[in-house]
Amino acid sequence: MNDLRCYDTEQLEAELERRSKFKDSVPEPLLGRDRSWTDVYNLCVKNVQSVAEDGRELKDIDHYVFEAAMQAVYGPDIWKWYNRARP
Repeated sequence: MNDLRCYDTEQLEAELERRSKFKDSVPEPLLGRDRSWTDVYNLCVKNVQSVAEDGRELKDIDHYVFEAAMQAVYGPDIWKWYNRARP
């Protein structure tokens, strides 16, 4: 978490205003109807196979599993919302 002491009052108020406008203008993402965990499953299997074969995890596997899980829960358009939601 950031140390807020490095921001002046004007910057903090501007951030609060931005977040308030965002909450009013962008609804939270809906859960996806047709959930498919196939990509998460395949990534996990591939990673376990990699560990079994060479004793190493796949590079950035945690990142790829997170992305696949988010898409399984919220659908492929989650990243449009997610990228707008972040400053």
